[in-house]
Amino acid sequence: MPMYQYDDNVYTLPELRALFPQVSLPAVPTADALAPLGVTVIPDPEPDTGAALAEAKAGRLADLADAFERSQQEGHFASSLGFEVDGTERANRDVQGLLTLMEATGATEKLFCDYGNVMRLVTLDQLKILQLELIVYGQMLYARKWELRAAIEAAENADAVAAVEINFDTLPAPTLSAEAA
Repeated sequence: MPMYQYDDNVYTLPELRALFPQVSLPAVPTADALAPLGVTVIPDPEPDTGAALAEAKAGRLADLADAFERSQQEGHFASSLGFEVDGTERANRDVQGLLTLMEATGATEKLFCDYGNVMRLVTLDQLKILQLELIVYGQMLYARKWELRAAIEAAENADAVAAVEINFDTLPAPTLSAEAA
Protein backbone atom coordinates (compact mmCIF):
# COMPACT_ATOMS: atom_id res chain seq x y z
CA MET A 1 0.00 0.00 0.00
CA PRO A 2 1.55 3.28 -1.09
CA MET A 3 2.31 5.92 1.51
CA TYR A 4 2.68 9.65 1.05
CA GLN A 5 4.82 12.30 2.78
CA TYR A 6 3.73 15.86 3.48
CA ASP A 7 5.40 18.30 5.90
CA ASP A 8 7.60 15.54 7.38
CA ASN A 9 4.56 13.34 8.16
CA VAL A 10 3.56 10.09 6.49
CA TYR A 11 -0.02 9.54 5.35
CA THR A 12 -2.17 6.90 3.72
CA LEU A 13 -4.28 7.90 0.72
CA PRO A 14 -7.49 8.29 2.79
CA GLU A 15 -5.58 10.47 5.27
CA LEU A 16 -4.16 12.49 2.39
CA ARG A 17 -7.68 13.01 0.98
CA ALA A 18 -8.84 14.25 4.39
CA LEU A 19 -5.83 16.60 4.52
CA PHE A 20 -6.70 18.04 1.07
CA PRO A 21 -10.52 17.87 0.84
CA GLN A 22 -10.61 20.50 -1.90
CA VAL A 23 -8.47 18.33 -4.23
CA SER A 24 -9.90 15.35 -6.08
CA LEU A 25 -7.21 12.69 -5.95
CA PRO A 26 -7.27 9.69 -8.30
CA ALA A 27 -7.29 6.10 -6.99
CA VAL A 28 -3.53 5.92 -7.49
CA PRO A 29 -2.07 9.42 -7.53
CA THR A 30 1.21 9.84 -9.34
CA ALA A 31 4.21 11.75 -8.05
CA ASP A 32 3.66 14.38 -10.79
CA ALA A 33 0.03 14.92 -9.68
CA LEU A 34 1.05 15.32 -6.04
CA ALA A 35 4.13 17.53 -6.57
CA PRO A 36 2.15 20.83 -6.76
CA LEU A 37 0.74 20.04 -3.30
CA GLY A 38 4.18 19.44 -1.83
CA VAL A 39 3.39 15.72 -1.35
CA THR A 40 5.86 13.01 -2.28
CA VAL A 41 5.15 9.34 -2.87
CA ILE A 42 7.02 7.00 -0.57
CA PRO A 43 7.91 3.96 -2.67
CA ASP A 44 6.93 0.55 -1.39
CA PRO A 45 9.92 -1.16 0.17
CA GLU A 46 11.66 -3.74 -1.92
CA PRO A 47 10.54 -7.21 -0.94
CA ASP A 48 12.99 -8.95 1.36
CA THR A 49 14.27 -11.66 -0.96
CA GLY A 50 15.96 -13.47 1.91
CA ALA A 51 12.70 -13.74 3.84
CA ALA A 52 10.78 -14.71 0.71
CA LEU A 53 13.32 -17.44 -0.06
CA ALA A 54 13.21 -18.73 3.52
CA GLU A 55 9.41 -18.81 3.37
CA ALA A 56 9.44 -20.64 0.04
CA LYS A 57 11.93 -23.19 1.39
CA ALA A 58 9.91 -23.72 4.57
CA GLY A 59 6.75 -24.34 2.56
CA ARG A 60 8.49 -26.72 0.20
CA LEU A 61 10.11 -28.61 3.08
CA ALA A 62 6.64 -29.01 4.62
CA ASP A 63 5.43 -30.38 1.26
CA LEU A 64 8.37 -32.79 1.31
CA ALA A 65 7.53 -33.97 4.82
CA ASP A 66 3.90 -34.59 3.78
CA ALA A 67 4.93 -36.49 0.63
CA PHE A 68 7.43 -38.58 2.58
CA GLU A 69 4.79 -39.45 5.18
CA ARG A 70 2.39 -40.51 2.39
CA SER A 71 5.10 -42.64 0.79
CA GLN A 72 5.69 -44.40 4.10
CA GLN A 73 1.96 -45.05 4.47
CA GLU A 74 1.12 -45.91 0.86
CA GLY A 75 4.40 -46.94 -0.83
CA HIS A 76 4.75 -50.15 -2.82
CA PHE A 77 7.22 -51.76 -5.17
CA ALA A 78 7.74 -54.70 -7.50
CA SER A 79 9.43 -57.48 -5.53
CA SER A 80 11.99 -59.78 -7.10
CA LEU A 81 9.52 -62.53 -6.12
CA GLY A 82 7.39 -61.49 -9.09
CA PHE A 83 4.59 -59.50 -7.49
CA GLU A 84 3.89 -56.03 -6.15
CA VAL A 85 4.17 -55.58 -2.37
CA ASP A 86 3.35 -52.82 0.09
CA GLY A 87 6.45 -50.92 1.15
CA THR A 88 5.05 -49.71 4.45
CA GLU A 89 5.93 -50.16 8.12
CA ARG A 90 2.83 -52.35 8.40
CA ALA A 91 4.10 -54.60 5.61
CA ASN A 92 7.46 -54.83 7.35
CA ARG A 93 5.78 -55.86 10.63
CA ASP A 94 3.61 -58.42 8.82
CA VAL A 95 6.59 -60.01 7.10
CA GLN A 96 8.55 -60.05 10.36
CA GLY A 97 5.57 -61.68 12.08
CA LEU A 98 5.29 -64.37 9.42
CA LEU A 99 9.04 -65.04 9.61
CA THR A 100 8.92 -65.38 13.39
CA LEU A 101 5.88 -67.65 13.21
CA MET A 102 7.39 -69.89 10.53
CA GLU A 103 10.71 -70.18 12.33
CA ALA A 104 8.98 -70.93 15.64
CA THR A 105 6.60 -73.54 14.22
CA GLY A 106 8.81 -75.06 11.52
CA ALA A 107 6.21 -74.24 8.84
CA THR A 108 7.62 -74.38 5.33
CA GLU A 109 5.02 -72.14 3.64
CA LYS A 110 2.55 -69.43 4.67
CA LEU A 111 0.00 -67.29 2.90
CA PHE A 112 1.06 -63.71 2.21
CA CYS A 113 -1.23 -60.96 0.92
CA ASP A 114 0.45 -58.88 -1.80
CA TYR A 115 -0.20 -55.21 -2.73
CA GLY A 116 -3.10 -56.19 -4.99
CA ASN A 117 -4.72 -58.23 -2.17
CA VAL A 118 -3.83 -61.50 -3.87
CA MET A 119 -2.94 -64.29 -1.45
CA ARG A 120 0.42 -65.85 -2.27
CA LEU A 121 1.96 -69.00 -0.84
CA VAL A 122 5.52 -68.05 0.19
CA THR A 123 8.41 -69.94 1.71
CA LEU A 124 10.64 -68.92 4.59
CA ASP A 125 13.45 -68.06 2.17
CA GLN A 126 11.09 -65.90 0.07
CA LEU A 127 9.97 -64.03 3.19
CA LYS A 128 13.61 -63.40 4.10
CA ILE A 129 14.18 -61.91 0.64
CA LEU A 130 11.03 -59.82 1.00
CA GLN A 131 12.16 -58.57 4.40
CA LEU A 132 15.49 -57.44 2.94
CA GLU A 133 13.72 -55.75 0.02
CA LEU A 134 11.51 -53.87 2.47
CA ILE A 135 14.59 -52.68 4.35
CA VAL A 136 16.26 -51.56 1.12
CA TYR A 137 13.06 -49.83 -0.01
CA GLY A 138 12.91 -47.91 3.28
CA GLN A 139 16.52 -46.84 2.83
CA MET A 140 15.72 -45.71 -0.71
CA LEU A 141 12.81 -43.58 0.56
CA TYR A 142 15.07 -41.85 3.07
CA ALA A 143 17.83 -41.34 0.49
CA ARG A 144 15.30 -39.71 -1.86
CA LYS A 145 14.00 -37.51 0.97
CA TRP A 146 17.53 -36.36 1.80
CA GLU A 147 18.27 -35.71 -1.88
CA LEU A 148 15.14 -33.57 -2.25
CA ARG A 149 15.79 -31.74 1.02
CA ALA A 150 19.32 -30.90 -0.15
CA ALA A 151 17.97 -29.60 -3.47
CA ILE A 152 15.43 -27.38 -1.69
CA GLU A 153 18.03 -26.06 0.75
CA ALA A 154 20.50 -25.35 -2.07
CA ALA A 155 17.96 -23.41 -4.16
CA GLU A 156 18.98 -19.78 -4.57
CA ASN A 157 15.56 -18.28 -5.35
CA ALA A 158 11.85 -19.03 -4.93
CA ASP A 159 11.50 -20.24 -8.54
CA ALA A 160 14.29 -22.78 -8.01
CA VAL A 161 12.60 -23.94 -4.80
CA ALA A 162 9.29 -24.42 -6.62
CA ALA A 163 11.06 -26.30 -9.42
CA VAL A 164 12.16 -29.11 -7.08
CA GLU A 165 9.86 -31.99 -8.02
CA ILE A 166 8.83 -33.89 -4.93
CA ASN A 167 8.13 -37.42 -6.06
CA PHE A 168 8.67 -40.78 -4.41
CA ASP A 169 6.76 -42.75 -7.06
CA THR A 170 9.70 -42.99 -9.42
CA LEU A 171 11.95 -45.05 -7.18
CA PRO A 172 13.23 -48.23 -8.81
CA ALA A 173 12.45 -51.63 -7.32
CA PRO A 174 14.82 -52.43 -4.47
CA THR A 175 17.61 -54.79 -5.43
CA LEU A 176 19.73 -56.89 -3.14
CA SER A 177 23.45 -57.15 -3.46
CA ALA A 178 25.03 -60.58 -3.56
CA GLU A 179 26.08 -60.16 0.08
CA ALA A 180 22.53 -59.26 1.23
CA ALA A 181 20.81 -62.16 -0.52
